[in-house]
Amino acid sequence: EIDPVYAGLGIVVIFLMYFLGGMRWQSVIRALDGPRGLGKPLSFFWTGAAFGQVLPASVGGDALRVWLAWRSGFGVRLSINSVLIERSLVFAVLVIMVLLVAPFWKDRIGPLIPVWVPVVVGLGAGLGFLLLVSADRFYRLLPRLGWLQNLVTISVDMRRCLSSPRLMLSVILNSVANYLIVVLSAWLFAKSVSMQAGFLDCLLLIPPVLLMSSLPISFAGWGVREGAMVILLGALANDPTNALLVSILLGLGSIVTSLPGLVIWLATAPRGARVGRVSEIRETPGS
Repeated sequence: EIDPVYAGLGIVVIFLMYFLGGMRWQSVIRALDGPRGLGKPLSFFWTGAAFGQVLPASVGGDALRVWLAWRSGFGVRLSINSVLIERSLVFAVLVIMVLLVAPFWKDRIGPLIPVWVPVVVGLGAGLGFLLLVSADRFYRLLPRLGWLQNLVTISVDMRRCLSSPRLMLSVILNSVANYLIVVLSAWLFAKSVSMQAGFLDCLLLIPPVLLMSSLPISFAGWGVREGAMVILLGALANDPTNALLVSILLGLGSIVTSLPGLVIWLATAPRGARVGRVSEIRETPGS
């Protein structure tokens, strides 16, 4: 009984996420004095998304992106730090969006989510972001951790990105557009199953669903996303069955739209091994 027109439009909309993701990552790479072309970041992002469908949410696809970037000659430091910074900024924007829509939850779904939950999430994310930005300041306290000291250079690179208003504006707008695309696709899928959920309802409830499904405790968010969607969107429309269908359609839409990443992978399969050392990342922390 699914309306193929609305379902098809929902899938088409998801395609835009990969282009936004590649552009966002490229902005961070350029800020760190990396290559300027969009081709590699876009293809690596798409490939990471494809493999992320069978790997732990976010983490698996990001790890593959790091390897692909390093293999193509980006260098260890740029490969690791650009991915971690891009992911951290996107996550920070998502947390902010959740905090912005949290005050409206009570009117839509009642006291289903306690008031203290978004507060704790915001404080935890803020503390984590602060530690990430300032980790290099504590490098003298880690004299025996060897290569781990080199990884705190992400703090140096993160501050470089934060000091660029143009980059930050670009990443924020890109991230917001990315999440609005997910909201739009969820609304289209809801329309396809005749679920009584408006675009505003999806705008208020999809961000917390994305936040929970982005945690690396499941494969591509499967299971966590469905549970959150049934609880939140299902409670809103008193229709848990169709809420589950919307979540499944989102997951299937992500699988279908990520398939070009597998084609890119097959077309660019490695033909030889590149020898590299983690010492490439070395730089005096705090500089």
